[in-house]
Amino acid sequence: MNHTSLIRPLGSIESRMAVMHELAGNTQTTSVVDLDVMLDQARLKIAVDLWLQTFEILSSRLVTTKSSFELHKTHHEAESIFSKITLSDNYDLSHATTVCLNSLLLANKALVAVVLLEDAKKQCSHIALTFHHSIVDGLSIATLVESLLGYYQTGVNSLARNKQTVAPALEQFLSLQEKGVTEKKLLKTVTNETSIASKETPDDLPVELIVPQWKVEESVEISRRSSAYLETCFDHQTMLQLKVVSKELNSTLNTLLTYAFCRAIAELQQRNSISCLTAVSLRNRVQAGINDDVIGCYIKVLPHTVSVSTSLNLFIDSYQQKLSSSAQQLTSVQDDISLALLRQRAKSLQRIKAFSHDVAMTNHGQLNLMQDYENFSIVGYRNLANRNGGNFAIALHIASLDHQMSCAFTYSIPLLNTQTAEKIQVLFEQNIKRILSKKHGVKYEKAI
Repeated sequence: MNHTSLIRPLGSIESRMAVMHELAGNTQTTSVVDLDVMLDQARLKIAVDLWLQTFEILSSRLVTTKSSFELHKTHHEAESIFSKITLSDNYDLSHATTVCLNSLLLANKALVAVVLLEDAKKQCSHIALTFHHSIVDGLSIATLVESLLGYYQTGVNSLARNKQTVAPALEQFLSLQEKGVTEKKLLKTVTNETSIASKETPDDLPVELIVPQWKVEESVEISRRSSAYLETCFDHQTMLQLKVVSKELNSTLNTLLTYAFCRAIAELQQRNSISCLTAVSLRNRVQAGINDDVIGCYIKVLPHTVSVSTSLNLFIDSYQQKLSSSAQQLTSVQDDISLALLRQRAKSLQRIKAFSHDVAMTNHGQLNLMQDYENFSIVGYRNLANRNGGNFAIALHIASLDHQMSCAFTYSIPLLNTQTAEKIQVLFEQNIKRILSKKHGVKYEKAI
């Protein structure tokens, strides 16, 4: 490998994700954009070429050394990362999306894949974008989607914008700033997107002291697992109603969704407390904010326990309390851990008997994907992640457009079967209805 091709080493958070990916694909993410027309394949390939020229990080690959992962320059043309799937009655959008979700990126060759999903019967198209999760988070995915669709609209006369260079690792941003962020500022920004909630009770133990209680339904090696998903969509009217309720309760939409999801898990498991991993974007949470159009991994994963044995009102109060106690953890610089140790820990996921955490949750927030395109409109969007590592039972990815909100549940079969996931989805939807009805029944208000 020519040394001049080196862009930069991965940071510690990115390296953790890269170790998981080389084991299982567990940290690649797939975003699917639904369009109301059939796209022209040749025109889309031109757009992909311009897209690759614009963002340097899309034409990069991972190189593994003895002690680290490195991001290196390479060269991609649309043909090398582009493919097409034709949808039919026997091979629908859900099936095709699952295939994309489980098609492992070869990180030593490419960190992105683009799949055009064509539905001739319905005369519409979908674009599935799969990214290596160590280099991208929610807001930058939206930036990439906007750029690709913009190039498609302008067509063959487009000129690639100035090349967007790869930004520094998160740790480099944090090390250049004061470690502390005032709790007031952090609370104001974090509550809009994250799902950190717990009441300080005797059973609210540190996550590392919690003994896993949720046993896998069938333990198999990672190579025999497959990621699956279910989706609940809420229309614009329901989104508005939820926002009104959250305002009345002096809370946030995300807090309500967190309660509905965690309560569903607790009801199924018949437990008052569950353990949660929450992805928190730090783009707006450090003193010198990271711009949304800077492509890279600027998230931290916060482990915490959630108590849902109380009413919604009490849950909301405890949410702020937990945020305050976790504030410093979000902006601290993590110590480096050797790749050997990370790989040793990852191997333990091959034969798990119980999930180390119950749930994971990511809220991508309101995505600005509703530009006025001349020839097409975006009618849907969802974000999913490969979950074959199985270190938690089920994950919820939330992504909102102006007219709808997608709540996608991802899990790994056969560690968790679809029937169990469907029960969780039903309980989640019932909890949302209860919140909107404002008639919280006895079972809903009291401890499980």
